[in-house]
Amino acid sequence: MSLKPGQQWSHEILQNLKDAKCVLFLASKAACQSPYVQQEVGASVISEKNLIPVVWDMPPEKLPGWASQYQAINLDGVQIDEIRQIFSQIASRLKFGKLLKVGGLLVAGYFLFCCLRK
Repeated sequence: MSLKPGQQWSHEILQNLKDAKCVLFLASKAACQSPYVQQEVGASVISEKNLIPVVWDMPPEKLPGWASQYQAINLDGVQIDEIRQIFSQIASRLKFGKLLKVGGLLVAGYFLFCCLRK
């Protein structure tokens, strides 16, 4: 999803969530406390989307109640090749080809996060 200057991002995000078959929730400590993220994930839960929490800077047990009922993927200490494999398996199960692209973006984001964290 790419927003153009002047586009109303909240509406655009909610519209994309409505159209999504699956939602990957990048569940960092900060994201779990964000009211915007809570709104977006809440909309996914209410819409009964396939929600997959992805954690890396906290244990899955620390997910807020509204996300803890979903099996999370814990990327803490996981190598890049393992991350690719995890998201390929998810894409195969869901038969959702776009998830592979998202998985690639997650790998890149996770790599950047690890580099900036040091």
